[in-house]
Amino acid sequence: MGLVAVALTTGARILPLLRQTPLGPDARLEAWLLPTLLIVVAAATALVTAARRTPHDEIAPSTDAARRTGYGLFVLAILGTLAAEVFALGYVPLATIRVILLVFTFSALHLAAFWFDASRPGRLVAWGSIGAGAVAVAAGAAWGAPDTIEIVSVPLAIALLASGRLHLDAVPHSRSWPWLAPGLLVLLVPSLLQDVTEGALWRIVVLGLVATLVIVVGLMRKLQAPFVIGAVVLLIHGVAQLWPWISRAYGAVPWWLWLGAGGILLIVLAARYEQRIANFKAIALNVSALR
Repeated sequence: MGLVAVALTTGARILPLLRQTPLGPDARLEAWLLPTLLIVVAAATALVTAARRTPHDEIAPSTDAARRTGYGLFVLAILGTLAAEVFALGYVPLATIRVILLVFTFSALHLAAFWFDASRPGRLVAWGSIGAGAVAVAAGAAWGAPDTIEIVSVPLAIALLASGRLHLDAVPHSRSWPWLAPGLLVLLVPSLLQDVTEGALWRIVVLGLVATLVIVVGLMRKLQAPFVIGAVVLLIHGVAQLWPWISRAYGAVPWWLWLGAGGILLIVLAARYEQRIANFKAIALNVSALR
């Protein structure tokens, strides 16, 4: 009943703030929301922890109900926080801070739930948290917050990669694609899209270094997903940066010279066709042998 009273009081204070236009809601929203969130999460953690410490053969219906209530409180806390903060993004001065706060909070909750709770409800809380973080990023993008997408994409990627690594360590026969590919895509693709359209110098350098690092880690750890994704991103990144030079070179040389060069290349490849096919097969086998 105490939690219900706290939630109702907070809701009664927050709803008028959400209706304020165009000045609000200001920081008073977080002043009410964050303490309530901490109380709910603490209560949920206590219920789940107490239920988990009970021996399996002594679990009573009341204990199982407490466990379910704890996980339900986690879900309600995630949904309530996400809803309140997303509706508050219309207040431009605090929009960027709110998106960053949501993403960092949900990323941390995802990793904590994945690390400490391997049960099915715990996994649902973990993936629900990362899903809420993705919704926060999408909502922030609709309001143009933040300007630099990496501020929110990198925390999500780190949380996904960390939880994926935990699973691969715990289950040695698992493949890297379902557990590392989502985090790698979140880490690299937003920057790649910005790189192709805008091409800021710092992003060009950092993206090339990170993609190269991902390839090296994939080879050292014998992981297929990092190697393939890193190689594809690095290839697209290189073509995007070299494309102006390629266009200039193509326009400066007569077309028949390019045709002749292509013909010579085909002749060389055809002359050593069997060896090239064997090389391609060896490369494909080596890549498929990665985890």
